[in-house]
This record gives sequence, structure tokens and C-alpha cells, in this order.
Amino acid sequence: MLSAAPAWVSYVDDDDNNTWNNSEPLYSDEDGNAKVSKNDRRITGVFAERRLLKKAGAIDSLGGTYVDTAAMAAPKWYSETNPWTEGSDIVIDHDGDELYNVDTLNRMIIQNEGTAVSGDIDRIELWMEDNGLGGFQDIYSNQPTDLLLGSFTYDIAQSKWRIANLLQPLIASERFYVTVNVNAKATNQSTMQFALSTNGTITTHRTMPDTLSVNNNTQTISADAVLPPSQQIPPAGVSAQNSIVRIIDHISVPADGTSVATIEIEVRNTNNERMANQTVRLERLRASENVVLSVEQKTTNALGIASFPENSLEAGVFRFRGRAGSLLIGNAVVTYTPVFDPNDVPPGPSSLVAGDLFMNKDTGAGGTVYYYANGKKYPFPNERVYLSWYPNFESVIIKKITAVEIGAIPWGTNVRYRPGTRMVKVPDDPKVYAVTPGGTVCWVKDEESAKKIYGETWNKKIDDLLASLFVSTYHQDPACDLSINSPYPSGTLVSFNDKPYYIDNGNARIIPGDAWSGNRFRAEFLISIVNLNGYALGAAVGNTEFSHAVN
Repeated sequence: MLSAAPAWVSYVDDDDNNTWNNSEPLYSDEDGNAKVSKNDRRITGVFAERRLLKKAGAIDSLGGTYVDTAAMAAPKWYSETNPWTEGSDIVIDHDGDELYNVDTLNRMIIQNEGTAVSGDIDRIELWMEDNGLGGFQDIYSNQPTDLLLGSFTYDIAQSKWRIANLLQPLIASERFYVTVNVNAKATNQSTMQFALSTNGTITTHRTMPDTLSVNNNTQTISADAVLPPSQQIPPAGVSAQNSIVRIIDHISVPADGTSVATIEIEVRNTNNERMANQTVRLERLRASENVVLSVEQKTTNALGIASFPENSLEAGVFRFRGRAGSLLIGNAVVTYTPVFDPNDVPPGPSSLVAGDLFMNKDTGAGGTVYYYANGKKYPFPNERVYLSWYPNFESVIIKKITAVEIGAIPWGTNVRYRPGTRMVKVPDDPKVYAVTPGGTVCWVKDEESAKKIYGETWNKKIDDLLASLFVSTYHQDPACDLSINSPYPSGTLVSFNDKPYYIDNGNARIIPGDAWSGNRFRAEFLISIVNLNGYALGAAVGNTEFSHAVN
């Protein structure tokens, strides 16, 4: 919606000044009925203030804290402890509200204090002001959108919505938005009163406790709302299980802006019948991220199909996510390969395509194996890394080319361990780490945690790395340290009720048979669990979505 410039309705005028202030929640009145209806969105601003670490020995004339403010206006100062102790934090209170926030947002938790249940809500998303237009713009706007940071997942056990591992810097007066899409079949007269819990870090010092903000008013979901087309509620009868997102021609094309991979969204109902005239969306994301880069919208033809020819000027692996309304149907993965100028050094033999393995034809057993992607060569640093991706050397095709041809291919980085397979450590450091997508490693704090994530034989799934290889190939994130109560990290394969699932950013995604083989998943890395509490059920894994050793 928002393309029609909806009215903005504030229902939390805490200071009774009849004016909306930054600290007060907003509602997007998308149907223009001047009511908070079930198709309207709640928008909440989150504001940050800079934190500085007090220099040792500095005092002011009042005996309190002092920091050189340079050209800054005279702010109020607040100390974390009273009286202030040397080495503790002080705060620049930019807005003078006598409150302070951290400068990095780590996670956010939402709990509804009202009567509406999780089934009344389609999804909750977190956005950041990113286009300089002021106010909130999303994919329904004709303006550039604000930045979507991710979606909340519903924790069944705790009855809360969570989003974690954000590590999003907060600048003074930065603005964030939480949007809520209410289900078209939500219970009439059910209520929403959100408590918003945030956790952040002082980047110069340490993590702060969660802070809680509760909406003072209760919003009632009314039944008289007329559902606007742009709200994109899934059409009645659409079946995610029977519908499909597929590539009909090329899974790898040049990133020249003209070559295309054609992606189809086929919509079927619960009776497996094709559904014509259904509005569908195709979202483009980088394979290793969960941020939507672009969205296209079409209507299915008489065969229930909408076709999207997709090109790119950017090389890399991209994921295309199909939706019918807000209902997620599935994913398709396309690799766009770099385009080289004919005058440049050729990237290698024309026989290589993205995803190929190759090595020097004059080298015997024990020679370096390379992975070809993005027009570059990525070496497997050792046999153990290779075996985390491939079951052996005998059943895999490894192309043999000359040393001259190998030398003509630009270098990429080292291939990293496949997430969910092995833990890594450095001989001089007793800590062991789980590898997650993108090369982030998370400290596994104790034996119980390791056994939970890697099974009873966890101690046989630890590999030592040279310190130089560890620091050049992986990066540690203390925010993802793993304990017995932590959720399984992304990349973990779990089995529940004899069905395999892939854990992906808090979602449990079922792995169909073709996807199990197409992604080269192996039973030796599958962990049996007794329930999926705390995990949202995501879309089924695509046939080759996680088969790429480089992303």
C-alpha cells in the first residue's frame, strides 16, 4: 500500500499534546477508514544515542564526569553508576529525555500482552530508515524502500516473536520500524498490546541488559475492514505444498545484464488444481543473506504460471523467493558468473562452469583441488574441508587442466568447512567453534552444548587448524556463542519424526528427497531431535540451494 499516501494514526499520545512524537507508536491506516483495522500496520520507532567510554582520571568542576565534546552541543551527561566510578560508561543524552540506549542493536523480542494469538499474525518484520525520505516505505510504495533487516520467528515455547544476530549499528536519532501484517482471518475483537524488548552492545565496552518498552494502549482487530489488494493476503485455497518455484532453463548465466535465467512460479490449490489470475511476487536475495534486494509482481496465466526472466550485472549466487500474497512457496538459486573483457587474461578453460572441481593434470594424488565459482579458483585448504562437502574423491568428477590454465584463473579465498559438519579449533586455544554460513564461527561453550549440536560422537568431529588459516578464513562473533539453551546454528541438519530439516536463521526447512541429493546432504551429519519448539517452519529447501561450496 503506502503508494496512496495513507493517513498516519497515532494511538499512543503519551504526553497528551495532540502531536505525534518520536517515542510514540504509529499505525499505517492502509484502508483509510481512520480506524486501527486488521489490515493496518503498527510502526514503532527505535532511537539510539551515542555512548562514550570515560577516560581515566578526567573530572569536571562538579566532581562528575567529563569528556571533550568538541563541536557538539552541550548535552546532558549520565553515568551508568551513581556516583560514577572510573572506567564505567557515560552517556550523551542527545534528545534530553534522561534515557539512554546502546549503539549496536543485537536482538529484539516482541510479546503480545493482548488476546491475539500467533495465528492472527501473518508476519512481523524489522526495517531500518535507509532512503532519506522520512517515514516508512516498503515494497508497496512507489518510492525506494527502507532497508528490511529480517523477519521475526515465533517461539512456540515462550509465546514470543524473536529476531537475533542483528549486530546493527545505531547512530544518534537512527530510526527503525517494526511492521505487523495481520491475518485476513484473524479473530474479530482480539487485541494487540505489544511489549518490545531490545538488547544491544556498547561497542567500546560491553553488552547491556535487555530494555523493555510496553505500548500503553490496546489495539482491537476489527472485522469491518475491507481488505486492500496491496495487503497481499494469500488467496484462499493456495497450497504451498502443491505450488512450486522452479528454473526452466539455466541455473548459471553470465552477469552481463542481458543473459537471463527464467524462473517460474506455478500456483496450485489444495486440490492440486492450477490457479489462474493469482498475484505472485518474486523476491531477489543474495544466497548468504536474508535481505530482499528487489521485488517483482505478476499475475499467473491460465495455466497458473507466472514467468520471470532474471538477469544481473552483479556476479554471485542469488536466491529467488516466490510468494503468493504473503504465503511463501519456495526458492530457486541462480549463479551469475563474471563477464571478462576479451583483452583481459582469460579466466581459464572454457570447459569450467560454476561449481566445477578441478586440479593440475600433472599432479598426482594429494594435489590441491579447486572449486570454480565467480570466475575464480577457490582452493580446498586440506582434505578434511573437502570431505565436509563431498563424500569421497572416487565418485566425484574432478576435471584435470594444465598449470598454465590454472594460473590464468584469478584467486578467490579458501573454501571453508561446510556449516553443520565439523567443529574447528587452533592447537594453542582450547576453545572449539561451530562454523556457520558466511564463515562466522561460534564458540561452543561446553561438552553438553557440543553433544546437542553434533551428537554423541561430537568429540570425533573436531579439526585443528593452523592459527594463520583460522584467522584468515573465519571470523568469530561473540554474539553467537553457543550454550545448551541456544538454538541450533544455521546449517545444522536435524531429523524430527523421521523427516530431515535444514536450520536456516531460526527456521526449520524441510528437505525433500531431490533437495537431499541435490545439495549433497549426508546422514552422518544429521542430528535427531524430539521437537521443533522455537523454530518457525520455513519453505522447503531448493534442489541445489545449499550445494555451493562458495557463497
